[in-house]
Amino acid sequence: MSEISDHAVKQVENFSQTLTLFNQDANKTSKDSFFIQNQLFSSLAKIDHILYKHEAYSAVLNDKVTHRFVDHTECKFGKWYYSDGAEFFSKTQTYKMIDEYHHTVHRFVIENMKYVQESTHNTKEIVPIILENFIKIEEASHKLFESLDHMVLEQQNIDMASKKSAS
Repeated sequence: MSEISDHAVKQVENFSQTLTLFNQDANKTSKDSFFIQNQLFSSLAKIDHILYKHEAYSAVLNDKVTHRFVDHTECKFGKWYYSDGAEFFSKTQTYKMIDEYHHTVHRFVIENMKYVQESTHNTKEIVPIILENFIKIEEASHKLFESLDHMVLEQQNIDMASKKSAS
């Protein structure tokens, strides 16, 4: 009877250890999945803005606006930024900086589209303004893209630190 009892205790202990390891692996997988999800969303936001800028360049070069150019609160990323983005990333320092860069991209694209719609984009007075606006757009895009990457990493560091303090 004692042998059976000892064997049962060892089996339960082994099972308990297996469950603990499984739980740790599941938690790590969950954290990794969240990080990958954030990286993917960041990449999609970048692609959306590359396409947005492409449409702006095309409008200037082709002398017509064929795309709806929305402000920074109306694009997919802007809507996310003020809802789920705020919920998940507002604890990061980088989150707070992103809005300025994002706003700048949209502001100067919309300004350039106004010139195209008015058919003044090829005039001697406006061409330098449009070129300067595109320079501002590209600089802000670069900062926005870097900030998105940094924000995701910063959030991962916050999550890891909170996990360590909870342990």
